[in-house]
Amino acid sequence: MAADLVTLLTVSAVGETVERAIVFEDAHGYRRLSALRCVDIWLSAFDESLLQVDVGVTDEGPVLFIVLRFREDRFNDGVHTAVVNAGEHAGGRVVALSDLEYQERGHFLSRFSECDDQKLGLLPDQVLGELHAMFAALDAIDEERELQGAERRGAIRHPVTAHAVVTTSSDTKLPAVVENVSATGVLIHTSSLTPPPVLREKVEVELKLPTGEVKAEATVVNVSERGVALQFDPKATKAVKEKVEALPQAKLTSALTVESLTTPEESESKKKTAEDSARRRKKRAEAKADEKESAPQRIGPYEILSLLGSGATADVFFARVAEGKKIGEHVAVKRLHPRRAKDAKAVELFETEAKTLASLKHANIVRTIESGVFDGQHCLVMEAIEGRDLAQILRRLRSRKRQMPIDVACYLVKVLCDALAAVHAADLVHGDVSPHNLFVSKTGIIKLGDFGLTRRAGVTNAVKEGRPTYLAPEALDGEFSRSGDLWAAAVTLYELLTLEPPFTGNTIEELTASIRTKREAPLREKRDECSGPLESMLRGALEKNRTHRRNTARAFADALTVYFHPVRAPRALPDLVRELFE
Repeated sequence: MAADLVTLLTVSAVGETVERAIVFEDAHGYRRLSALRCVDIWLSAFDESLLQVDVGVTDEGPVLFIVLRFREDRFNDGVHTAVVNAGEHAGGRVVALSDLEYQERGHFLSRFSECDDQKLGLLPDQVLGELHAMFAALDAIDEERELQGAERRGAIRHPVTAHAVVTTSSDTKLPAVVENVSATGVLIHTSSLTPPPVLREKVEVELKLPTGEVKAEATVVNVSERGVALQFDPKATKAVKEKVEALPQAKLTSALTVESLTTPEESESKKKTAEDSARRRKKRAEAKADEKESAPQRIGPYEILSLLGSGATADVFFARVAEGKKIGEHVAVKRLHPRRAKDAKAVELFETEAKTLASLKHANIVRTIESGVFDGQHCLVMEAIEGRDLAQILRRLRSRKRQMPIDVACYLVKVLCDALAAVHAADLVHGDVSPHNLFVSKTGIIKLGDFGLTRRAGVTNAVKEGRPTYLAPEALDGEFSRSGDLWAAAVTLYELLTLEPPFTGNTIEELTASIRTKREAPLREKRDECSGPLESMLRGALEKNRTHRRNTARAFADALTVYFHPVRAPRALPDLVRELFE
């Protein structure tokens, strides 16, 4: 049993994570070296707290994206300050990704997903090697562009004053004056006393350029008032190119001058370069598509605006209704990963979540708009909550070293219990109660969401998923019950009041042992004003034996009502969130 739990919860065994994103614009030259040195400093300084790193690079710019994922229990103000100072000193812009609102986070993730090359979930010791490989590939592209640019520069016509002699097919030598020359051709003027060569005639031309004499075979391609245009034989292009490239670069002062110096060959070269670039981008896009399905532009009647989050089984998008009576309304679209749609069990669980949410009608439960298969994709459409989840609020309180008001904390958990009472009344168990799944809107509306682990009450030997910090002792043994939801609500209340979870451990074994056998630290030791009835009530809610706890969510909610004012606390909540994130 314990082995199964270790396998299932290894990723989250160390606790929750905190994300910091850094964007380095114009990451080339010394800026690139500064960015790489900065990354090296982070990897060395945070070897014990840094879990994973995501990196991405765009061709244009280039722009370097770094997402650092830290263990929450080892992330503090010192780590944050070190990340910000090093990042900004290297010319980067640091973003507290974990604390961004959904729309802002979605905008960043959408921009990150557009990187031409990206690596996700790297271990710290893999980061520098991958970055060097990505930049090496980028340098190869730049070198190719530089070569193409040199070819284009060679094809530019250089105004020059020089003498020339043209030998026609009849061995007549015509003196001429050069007007301009490129690696592919030359424009000359012959004496008005002698007839010019004829169109398509093969000639031999001798140019006395400032950089040296050039002798080459050529073909007459145009004869007009402007002069005689000669195109060099391809075999002679290389020799001519060396002399032409040594000429001073032309200073272009008007559109007419640009036009006169631009050759058809240059235009063709530009076109070829654009086509080559397009082909490279297409290949990279195809490679990325093999590793990760890109976000769709539209799913059924919903226009996708940004990615809110991505999990093991589904993506959640911020979207807008594009047709129908509710056109313009913002929603959240949860889409089952296409690769998981081939798994009958995954589809069944996804559909169960959709049915569960649809059956629950409560003011404090995320509202389901519809569910089904849109454009061949399994989707669940829900109301969009414009605000923060409780985990983000907790992180900000910790970073500010600020306590949450007792009345606001009790009000939050009372509302959570109200929502759980509706879930339990439907003979269901939420199964994943935690601050991450409790959302607070900008106006203070509280919503319980994420019903992906919901089951019928009384299920035993269920797959032990969810966040281990909030699992009840009986849940560790695979028992899926209402008491587990109430335990998680009590753990959440303890964390809101103290900014620390009641049970911790450096490994999954230590954490589960703590939950099974240890008592939480008395509330009054963490916060003086929490002694007395509140401490006693919370201690009872965290009894190891579930028969000693309150057995209904309604009873838990009623017990909390004496600790907050029914008007002042709801008003204080949005003010608190606004102060924390403004």
